[in-house]
Amino acid sequence: RSVTFRLIDIAVTGNKDDDQPDRGQMLLQSLFFISTLYFLWRLIGEVFSTLMCSWRVFRINFLTPWTIVDVVSIIMSAVCFGLLTANLRVFCEEWFSFFAILTGFLWIKLLSFLKVVNLTLATFVLAIGQV
Repeated sequence: RSVTFRLIDIAVTGNKDDDQPDRGQMLLQSLFFISTLYFLWRLIGEVFSTLMCSWRVFRINFLTPWTIVDVVSIIMSAVCFGLLTANLRVFCEEWFSFFAILTGFLWIKLLSFLKVVNLTLATFVLAIGQV
C-alpha cells in the first residue's frame, strides 16, 4: 500500500499492523548482507591470489594492519549477519559493545578504502594513523 493510505489507515482505525516488516529496515539489512558477502568474497580472492604467487607474498600481505582490520571486520560482520538472520530483537549489554567495536572497525575499513582511492586522502589517513 502507499504511504498515504497507510497513514489514513493508522489515523482512522488506529491499526498499526506491526506484523508487516519495515521496508527501510529490510533494505538496510539487505545492503549490509550484500556488502558483507562481497567483502568476504574479495578476501577469499585475495587469499587465493596471494597464495598462488608464494607463501612469502601471502605472509607479507596479510601481516599488514590494514589487512588485519579487514579480516577482523569481516568476521565480526559475519557474526552480526548471523544475529540478524536469527531475528533476535533483544540484545544484552555485551552485544552493544560488540556493535560499537564493529562500527569502529568498519570506519577504519572505510578510511582504508579512501586511502586507495585518492593520493591526498592517503596522506591524510596515514597521518591520522601516526597521530
